[in-house]
Amino acid sequence: MTRALTDRVRRRGARAAVLAVMIWSSTTGSATAVLDDVIVIPKVGGGTERAITTRDMASLRRIENLSVSPDRTRAAFFVRQGEAASNVYRGEWFVASMIDGSITPVADGGELQLTPDEDGGIEVPTARWSPDGKWIAYTRRQRGAAQLWRSSTDGRTRQQLSNNSADVVDFYWSEDSLSIYYGAGISRADLQTHADRLNRQGYSYDEDLGEFTQFMLPRYRVGLPDGDVHSIWRVSLAARRETPGTQREREWFERASAGTVQGVATIESAIQDERVAPVARPDGSVAWLERSKPHSLHLHVVASLVSAGGGTVRCQAQECLGRIKRVWWSQDGSHVLFWRNDGIGTGPYGGKGGRGFYSWSPQSGAVTTILYSLDDHWSDCDQIAGNRLLCVRDTPARPQHLATIDLESGAIKEIVDVNPEFKTIKLGRVERFEWDTPKFAWNEQGGRLAGLYPTRAYGYILYPPNFDPARKYPVVIEPYVAYGFESSTELEHPLHVYAANGFIVLNTAFPSEGENPQALLGDAVMDEVYSASLDFPHMSMYMESTVRALDAVAARGFVDETKVGIGGVSHGTFIPLYMLQKHDRIAAISISGPAWGAHTYYWLTAKMRGPMTSWNPDPDSPEGARFWRAIDPADHIDAIEAPVLINSSAAETYGLVRFIRRLADGGRPYDAYVFPDETHIKWQPAHLYAIQNRNLDWFRFWLQGYEDPDPAKEEQYRRWHRLRLQQQALTSGGKDQ
Repeated sequence: MTRALTDRVRRRGARAAVLAVMIWSSTTGSATAVLDDVIVIPKVGGGTERAITTRDMASLRRIENLSVSPDRTRAAFFVRQGEAASNVYRGEWFVASMIDGSITPVADGGELQLTPDEDGGIEVPTARWSPDGKWIAYTRRQRGAAQLWRSSTDGRTRQQLSNNSADVVDFYWSEDSLSIYYGAGISRADLQTHADRLNRQGYSYDEDLGEFTQFMLPRYRVGLPDGDVHSIWRVSLAARRETPGTQREREWFERASAGTVQGVATIESAIQDERVAPVARPDGSVAWLERSKPHSLHLHVVASLVSAGGGTVRCQAQECLGRIKRVWWSQDGSHVLFWRNDGIGTGPYGGKGGRGFYSWSPQSGAVTTILYSLDDHWSDCDQIAGNRLLCVRDTPARPQHLATIDLESGAIKEIVDVNPEFKTIKLGRVERFEWDTPKFAWNEQGGRLAGLYPTRAYGYILYPPNFDPARKYPVVIEPYVAYGFESSTELEHPLHVYAANGFIVLNTAFPSEGENPQALLGDAVMDEVYSASLDFPHMSMYMESTVRALDAVAARGFVDETKVGIGGVSHGTFIPLYMLQKHDRIAAISISGPAWGAHTYYWLTAKMRGPMTSWNPDPDSPEGARFWRAIDPADHIDAIEAPVLINSSAAETYGLVRFIRRLADGGRPYDAYVFPDETHIKWQPAHLYAIQNRNLDWFRFWLQGYEDPDPAKEEQYRRWHRLRLQQQALTSGGKDQ
């Protein structure tokens, strides 16, 4: 229901399929983007501030895969950057000093490609430090092959270590830093042979495919799990020789692999109901996280102390039960540290939500708040020297950077800025706001879904840089989740650019940050939240909450309620489409893909249908026809007057064809574009940049009456002027009224 449980869930078994299908997820192949050159982080001085542009957003640098050195004084991290002009991603490994913040480029990222089992995510190579702290080893893809490399931490020496017929999947250093053990997948030749065989004889519709549209995805490949380890190898660094691993070495490799997830909670482990692996301190005492119920995202901090005879000690404080992401031991071993993210209405601070870092003493039971913040978004946090945490941080007004948290005072300090250009960019003020979610009998005490959705929701208002409260501004709403600088849009909607061009921007979060719905409702989750008898609770709650967010801001007096635009990705598409059906509030909309409709029944093969069948009725049956007619926007064209912009991936356009045809037959204004080799969350830099600019032009045209004078856009505006005539005919009662 949340982004974490939908857009980023992996398809593993029926349980995962139930959640993943809610947002039209598509298992992807691996389309390679070839590296042009390495990333340079410029030095930026002072100067006159300028407005943000779509080019600034399209070229943001992102930090991924943070890895702290054994002595905790340095960190390696990967920086990825898209380049729209050449349609490639560039990547570079850097090593940063935790003492002075200096950074050193140590290795280029090679070719970056799509991950094979995500909805458009870019593969991030792995890096690990040698125990002696002199090297980092990492995976690097070149000419389609992922091999093992190492670089000295000053970047002067870079060596390829493996030459395997299969891709390197994972690896670990020996304790003496003299060897590296790596796991390899299925050989590339076998993968190609398998693909060639299926290409010649055909794919089994119900056994090989999950969705019939998968052949529209980039380099789709089925049947072989090429992300799994199939063989173990040992690289002797002195001799520069690789040999097959022994059975004993395989067992050691498996233990090392299990150690990488100690104390770390994941969405995948919740879906599979795996225990969160414990983390040990030197004396053998352990701390871990227990689930409050099967599949629950609410975890309880627990420890077992050798000094107390090994008995289980559960933290009793309110802070110790919730959406906890990770647990550590403090450097002196006296306290358990934990990091939690709270949805609004579920946190220990009056239900405000937010993110916090805490310290618990298993001996005394005392819990201390290290840092609690509403607006900071943290990721990849780990301990470093000086009793600090190092994290990737961003905020609604600040792109990603490396920052530390002092574990005594909670003080935040910036260490590395990978987007220094933003020092000279003027952004408007960003304000968090909250509102009451709508009341439905099924969500109230005693109701069928009591407590499934929180009673409060939140979002952010992005103001124009020179905001004047006496003016009436057009509004653009981006609904789904609201955190960090880029939010949920994956760069289809450049929110800060909208604000810079004179819009009030509402980035609103759907009220879905409570318990995992599957933990509350089990396998009946889809039947319940899409119950026709309850008027489709999931869609109704999300839609009405978004309307309330608009009302809350409009009540302040600076919003022009006749000029409201809305757009988003995935849930951020079909909830706004449902809003068009139920409310006359929207003046322009931009969508990224299909909504629910009768086509849903036909979309999945037998391999993926599983427990979906009961809530996904046959549209040719009377019951199914009534079900789909209630929520399919193609059956409610007469209610749509707002012009519709569509930027769809080719693999999802099937779900839009009926809607588009009905818009055309009904004389409704729309403009639709299809992008080849794309996934559910679009990934190609050139496509994202084109969509950003088109969305900006679209909202400015319909809500501000503005046209970009760029001669290259003349045809676009000629087309949109024709759409305006259509809309005028609709609103004046001249057509289909």
